[in-house]
Amino acid sequence: MDNHFIELSDYLAHRRLQTGIVRLDVGIDDFSVSTLLDELAFAREHTRNVTLEILSPGGEVYAALALYDTLQYYGDITGLVRGYAASAAAMIVLQGCAPRLATPNSRFLIHEPQVTGFHHAEKMTSVDDNAKELHALQSVVLGILSARTGKSTNDLKLFMERHEHWLSAPEALDFGLIDTITERPV
Repeated sequence: MDNHFIELSDYLAHRRLQTGIVRLDVGIDDFSVSTLLDELAFAREHTRNVTLEILSPGGEVYAALALYDTLQYYGDITGLVRGYAASAAAMIVLQGCAPRLATPNSRFLIHEPQVTGFHHAEKMTSVDDNAKELHALQSVVLGILSARTGKSTNDLKLFMERHEHWLSAPEALDFGLIDTITERPV
């Protein structure tokens, strides 16, 4: 890859962070969240007006919860969906932001919480333990969604059970996933 392109990309990313724009434009995993936490801290050092731009396919629940907790700690990070926020990006990360905005053509995917990476599932006790953990995570995710959408956890569970739901920006607004559809960049 051309070194000038890398230098330009690094320069632009640095400038973006200094102005308070942090991007979640990859899948959510331990590595991406670790990087995002550093970027959020850097951006907060330079400005109080921080926007998390989301264009993400979602990802790992545990990593998304770590990011959610950090967003809750800061308390005033604007979330802006540009393109799409799928799965954990819509159901967990976006819900940690205030306010929650989306561009008019953004899309959102919500579904039952899913966890990958359980180990030792061949033992019956491990299967039971993994099932308990999945139910616990489902309760956490449903609690987050319930608090932000105003819908009961039972209604959310029934809505998402065994189905994936793609929502347009207006549908996400009606559902309570976002607060505003914005025509202009933040």
